[in-house]
This record gives sequence, C-alpha cells and structure tokens, in this order.
Amino acid sequence: IIPPSVNSITGDNVFYNCDSLQSIAIPEGVTSLPYQCFYSCDRLESVSLPSTLSSIGSDCFEYCDLKSLHLPGALTYISSYCFRGNKNLAKVEFEEGLRNVGYYSFSNCAIDTLIFPSTLKNIDGYAFSGNSALKGVSFNEGLEEIDNYAFSNCSRMKEITLPSSLQYCLGRPFSGCSSLTKIESRALIPPTVRADIPTNSAGNIELY
Repeated sequence: IIPPSVNSITGDNVFYNCDSLQSIAIPEGVTSLPYQCFYSCDRLESVSLPSTLSSIGSDCFEYCDLKSLHLPGALTYISSYCFRGNKNLAKVEFEEGLRNVGYYSFSNCAIDTLIFPSTLKNIDGYAFSGNSALKGVSFNEGLEEIDNYAFSNCSRMKEITLPSSLQYCLGRPFSGCSSLTKIESRALIPPTVRADIPTNSAGNIELY
C-alpha cells in the first residue's frame, strides 16, 4: 500500500521483479512512473492509476499479469514496451487526451476489443502486435498514422475500417492477420503506404 501522502515515485526499477506484489493503487498527485518501475512483477494483476498521471516510463509494467487497465486522460503518450507481455490483459480503456501509443507498448497481450479516443494521432510500430484475441478495432477520426507491424499477427481480425483522417499506413501494419478479409478506407485520398499494401496476407482481402 502506497500512502496518500506520496506524490512522487522516483528511481528506475523501484519494484522490479517483486514477485509477491498482486495489486497496487498509485495515489492521486503522482504524475509519473519511472523506467521499469514494476517490470516483471509476474503476479501483479491489478493496478489503479491516478487521474494526475501524465507519464509512464518505458517497460514500466512489462511482463506483469494485469487483467484490465484504465488509463487516465492526463496520459498523452504510452511509452515503448510499457505493458508488453501481459498475457492475460484483455481489456484496456483509454480516456480522451491520449495522442500516441508507443512501440511494442501492448504487444503480446490478450486484448479482444480496442476503442481509441478521438485525440489519438499516432500508433507506433508493433504497438498491438501478437494480440491473437483481438477481434475488433474502432479507429478514431483524427488518427493520422499507423506504423509498421502495429497490428501484426492479430489473427482473429476480419475487417478494418480506416478513418478519413489517416495520412500514413506504413510498413504493413496488418501483416500476419490471417483472418482479415476486408480493408476499407474512408478517405477520399487513400493514406500513403510504405509497402504495396498494408498486409502481406492479401490473398483474399478486398480493398475499398
């Protein structure tokens, strides 16, 4: 239990590999969590984040055992590798305010549905790769870029609708999505792609 009087957590690897930790509530007033703060706390199933939290260091909750997650609106950027390898993380809620999801931040989790806030602009490479349970993604109007392999190997996704605001769809972000049959773009001018098409599994995919 972190007492309410604590308003900052400093120093890298503070709770690194603390394998007895099962839940934690970060007090209101805390604005940042450092690099690898809870890295490899493999029994950590529950975390409550304060509305004041605006920064989470990379690898912060990597290889924990979180089941669900609510991210506050003050958090504009989710750092690289932040929640990677939480293999039972099925539900993630984003508040308005988030602008960027970093590299590998949610790779190899168990997320089944994603609804992005209207403020999101960029999804970096491999951000949601390996989420084999992912069936549906609701991309927001306002999203501008989906980077390389961002949703690679999300093998249950069947259809994708890209928003009219999307400008760049780079490096096959849907590679290995073996169930994908339809990609629709709402833009009058389709987004710029860095590969021939946004996936390397295009045998039976309809493009609109």
